[in-house]
Amino acid sequence: MEIDVKKVAQLARLGISKKEEEKFGRDLSSVLEYFEQLKKVNVSGVPTMYSPSEDYFKDNMLSRDEPADSGISDDLTQKFPAKKGRYNKVKSVFK
Repeated sequence: MEIDVKKVAQLARLGISKKEEEKFGRDLSSVLEYFEQLKKVNVSGVPTMYSPSEDYFKDNMLSRDEPADSGISDDLTQKFPAKKGRYNKVKSVFK
């Protein structure tokens, strides 16, 4: 399997040498080949794996995640030096 190691390194913001590029290319190829083998495994009839967190969260749900007004935004807006309505005015980041 052919992998563009330079592109992967660029996306990961990694600077790699030519030697590392060759090594990582071999390593990534072997990992992807292993995943191709795993795709061929017949898992029909195999039960879904158990996760201990499923039981924990089912019985120990602390609270619902619902939006609530904390009032902090109004307080911050009042203290901010430049305002436009409910919004704080800041200098432009992009030109």
